[in-house]
Formats: sequence, C-alpha cells, structure tokens
Amino acid sequence: MARGGWVAYYGSMENFLVDKRPMGPKDWAFDAAIAAVAFGFGCMQMVLATSSVIMPDETLRRLLGIEAIVPTTAAYVALALTVFPLVLRRRFAWPVFVFTSIAFLGLQSLFHGYTLPIVGPLIALFTIASERSRAEACVAGALALAGVLFTVGPPQSVTMAFLTRFQNAALMAAGALAGYAFRTHREYVRATEQRALEAERTREEVAARRVEEERVRIAREVHDITAHSLSAVSIQAAAAERLVERDPQAAKEAIATARRTAKEALDEIRGMIGVLRSREGAAETEPAKGTNRLEDLATYLREAGVEPQVDVAAYDRARVPAYVDMALYDIAREATTNIVRHAQARTAVIRLAREGACVRMVVEDDGVGAAAAGAQAAGAAAGSQVVAAAGAQVAAAAAADGGDGGRPASAATGGAAGVPVAAAGAQAGGHAGGGHGIEGMAERAHLLGGTLEAAPRFGGGFRVAVSLPLPERGKEQ
Repeated sequence: MARGGWVAYYGSMENFLVDKRPMGPKDWAFDAAIAAVAFGFGCMQMVLATSSVIMPDETLRRLLGIEAIVPTTAAYVALALTVFPLVLRRRFAWPVFVFTSIAFLGLQSLFHGYTLPIVGPLIALFTIASERSRAEACVAGALALAGVLFTVGPPQSVTMAFLTRFQNAALMAAGALAGYAFRTHREYVRATEQRALEAERTREEVAARRVEEERVRIAREVHDITAHSLSAVSIQAAAAERLVERDPQAAKEAIATARRTAKEALDEIRGMIGVLRSREGAAETEPAKGTNRLEDLATYLREAGVEPQVDVAAYDRARVPAYVDMALYDIAREATTNIVRHAQARTAVIRLAREGACVRMVVEDDGVGAAAAGAQAAGAAAGSQVVAAAGAQVAAAAAADGGDGGRPASAATGGAAGVPVAAAGAQAGGHAGGGHGIEGMAERAHLLGGTLEAAPRFGGGFRVAVSLPLPERGKEQ
C-alpha cells in the first residue's frame, strides 16, 4: 500500500476510534454523572432481582431457577467494569461500546443464579446511535443483538435463559432506536436554527439592499434637481452678465429668474431631506410632479433659447398610474436638462402617447448629437476655456438679439440665438459625457419594467425614447 494510502487509512481509523469533538468540564461532569447513575441503577437491579421482593412466590422462583442470593463484591466490580468506561463514551464511542460489551458478555457467566445488568452496553449503544453515522449505528446494533442472543449466559434454567436473552435483546434494540431518534431530533433542531439564522441573514441583506436602492434613488433625485436647476441658473446668470450694461432691466429679469429657480431647487431638496428626518418635525413637502408640469419644462427650454414643442394629444393622464406619470416627468426633465446643457439645439420635441398596454414618450432635439458633444468635451482642456467660449457665444447671442424688444437673450426663441445660449450651460461630456443622466433615466425605466433608448438621430440631434408598461387595470375595456 502506498504511503498516501496508509496515511488515509490511519486517519480514517483515528476518526473511527476517537471523536475529536470539543468537550468542556461540564461535558465531562455530565458523562461522569451518567456513569455513576448507571452504576447505582445496576446495583439496585442486582439486589432486587436476587431477592424475594419482586417475586415473592418461592415455588415460581425455583421453577425459574432464581435463587435468593446476595451479590458478591466480585459482582459489583464486574458491574463497575461495564459502566465506568461510560465517562469516555462521547470521546471514545466505539472503544467504550466494545469494551463494555465484552466485559458484560464475558463476566456474566461467572456468577451463578443471576446475570449482570446490561445498563453499561445499553448506554454505550445509545451513544453510538446518537453521535455517529447511521451506518455505524446499524453495525453496532447488529453486533449488540448478536452478542446477547448467541453468547453463553450464567447457569440457569432454559426458561429463565430465554427470558433473559429476550429482555436484553429488546433493551438493546430500544436503546439503538432511542439513540437514532435523539440524533434525528437534534439534527432537526439544528436545521431549524440554521434556517432561522439564514432567514435573519436574508432579511438583513434585503434591508441593506433596500437601503442601497433608496440611497441610489435619493442620489438620482438630487442629481436631477441640481442638474436641471443649476443649468437654468447658469444660463440666466450668463445672460444677465452680457446684458447688465446694455439692458439693465433685462438683466434684472434674468437674475430674478435665476433666483427663483435656485429657490425652487432648494425647496425641493429641503423637502426631500425633510422626509428622511426622524421625528424632527413635519417634512416640508409638496405634491409630486407629473406630466401636468411639462409646460414648466417647455418654459425651461424656451428660456434657454430652445424652441419647445409638447405633444400630449394621445396621452390621457387620468388613465395612467401616478407612479408611471411621475417617472415620465422625471425622465423628461433629465432629457431636457441634457438638451440645454449639451445639445446646442434650436428646437426640441416632447411627445407623449399611449400605445395599447404601455405609454411611450419621445424627447428629441436637433442639436449637435452625442458624437459632436463628446468631441467638444474631449477638446476642452480646462473649465476656464469652456466658460470663456460660453461667454463669447452669449455675447454673440446678445448682439444677434439686439432688435428683439430688449428681452433677455435667454428668453429669445428660434433663430440662431438658441445655439449660443444653450452652449452657455454646456459642460464637458455632452450627451455621451461622464454624467449619470442617461443611466438614471434607464434605471427609472427598468424599475417599472420598461425600456429606454438613447441614441443620436439620423441626420443630427439626439433622441430619447422610453416605453413603460401599464398595469392590467389601466388597459382599455
């Protein structure tokens, strides 16, 4: 046999003979108490079995071959040999079982008129059935039954020998079954505790995932609010800077618009944070915005120099769930923010329609598209260059808008004015830049089971199309 085979063989034998389970002082004390109780029970059984207390009829006792004798010291020593090894029963289950069984079967024939109690081998068999594998329990049970049925017992009548063998066999079978039942119950309890721990861990993971999803949602909301509002503020501030000397009144209007936009953004963020406060007063909230506020987005585009077109003729807001309607508005707001910041567009279209079991929204513009916006971002070496270019474009817009009745350049509609004013709010990255706008829109659509497409249009510009399913109750009857 190869060296590896010998190592595996001796390792398996060591595991068979010695159970390396951790045992503390309480475990050893418990097993010592079990051995002491077994010894006391065996002594009491020997005394009662050989006395006339259990069977007072002398004639029947003689027929059965039972003699009234007092157990000798040797009998108690033999009993001790069968029970005191039980102190080691859980650490050395098989050696204890073999030793107690051999001691019981070999010593019982030495005593005339009575047999040793089988309590020691019985507890050792129970230990194997409850602590070791099912196969080992079956082998130990078979060996125990064979031992008590076929070994020679003490000198006694045929009837008493039969009764003794039957009794011992029944006790060993009951011990093996009791050990197996105890082992099964313990495994069931352990599995139940494991399932409870797994369920608790799963609940914690679900709670952590929900917290993470809520964190992402809040971050997306803050991104949408700040990106939308700061773009508008930047545009109005740039227009006011260009007009402050030539048209102070128009500059004041632009500054007032920027201040109003900033205030609205702060109110929205304050309301959102207020919801997260824990019992520190009522949160400052307002009704959630839906597609009924699309005109606000149109005004936002118009003030940025982009001519908007909103088409909701095929959309019935009353037949669409509120959460779908709010998601459509949030996606439209993010798309229009990207148009103002990156597209350099002249016109933009927001189209809403219900198509069977879903609603579809398209936001598109005629701007430079993702490729041109990305190239512009790659060419911008520093933020100062972008601001300088934006200032020059806004100045050109103001000059081009000189005959427009003194209105601020940000409010001009149509013509070439839309291009430079929109560029005033542009940042590096464009549609394809390093922001999270398109990713946020896609997440909103995905959470509602919908789809989102964002890609350049054929012939120029950019197009965002989202389709969200409606629940069954939202279908036409």
